[in-house]
Amino acid sequence: MSSDRIYGVLSGPSDRMKQEIGEIVVAHANCDPVLAALMMALTKTDEQTNLVLIQQLKLKGSSIADFISTMAEKTDHLNPVLRQSIQTTIKSYRKLSSYRNEVAHWQWNLSEPGTDSALLRNTLSKKPSESEKVYTLENLRDIASSLHQVHGLIGSIFGIISSELPEEAIPHIMSVVDGNLEKVRLATLNVPEPSAEEQP
Repeated sequence: MSSDRIYGVLSGPSDRMKQEIGEIVVAHANCDPVLAALMMALTKTDEQTNLVLIQQLKLKGSSIADFISTMAEKTDHLNPVLRQSIQTTIKSYRKLSSYRNEVAHWQWNLSEPGTDSALLRNTLSKKPSESEKVYTLENLRDIASSLHQVHGLIGSIFGIISSELPEEAIPHIMSVVDGNLEKVRLATLNVPEPSAEEQP
């Protein structure tokens, strides 16, 4: 009797969609180090002190983003163009984090055979009937691409602050950053709006 029979379980969306969900999770996690670096630049601490702050305050990506947003608002010596760009980038990061939480924590239905779309729902929501939507492979690719873009933007802002560029150079450089932020906004235009409900 042959023992080479392969067993498996059908679960969730198509394999191509699963691959893109993994890409979203990876891209989101990769934002943590650049967020930590930007926090260090804004607080003017060294790397070791910054790490101690993050560990002792038990800060995660979302709470580091909140800290950065507050610091940018309260730091008097920060160039206004830079301040605005930080706030816009952090806003994009928060929205993309909501998407990441949905695709990682909600429950996926099977994709119809031959399709790259699937129903996603949060059965533990306060209003389960209102917490379902259809995601396509293209939606997931747009989220992953936008997270990679935000990673680069946060890193760029960190580099600008750290290099202490002349004030007159900042508006030109930030116009490039803002152009990339617009690409992030346009990429996610057709993705269903993320839920406002907190995720685990």
